[in-house]
Amino acid sequence: MRTCFLLFIVILLAGCGPKHLPFLGYPEHRDQRVGDRNPRSPYADRVRMTRVKHADPKTYLALKQQGRILTEQRRGDYIYFAVKNSREVQVGEPGKQVVTIDVIERYKAKLPAGEKWP
Repeated sequence: MRTCFLLFIVILLAGCGPKHLPFLGYPEHRDQRVGDRNPRSPYADRVRMTRVKHADPKTYLALKQQGRILTEQRRGDYIYFAVKNSREVQVGEPGKQVVTIDVIERYKAKLPAGEKWP
């Protein structure tokens, strides 16, 4: 029991505590780029999944009502959620080729205390 407690303290001091949990398998403070998985891609520098951005509760509720939220996760006073959008990306020389890539945009909204949430 004492060993488990000491291990927990070491993990917290190393910065691996709950505040650093990834959302959708990637650290919340970093963008994921296409090149992270496929470095030879012609659009390797493009964002595939955004860092977690702050959103207000009204934005969360509006996106939820529109059915646009892919996934969500409650963490304490926050709700983390993701929305998929498409972006047109220029590949190669200007005007030659444009492709559409899906981008997962990640957000977190602080939930007001004392209110019921879906």
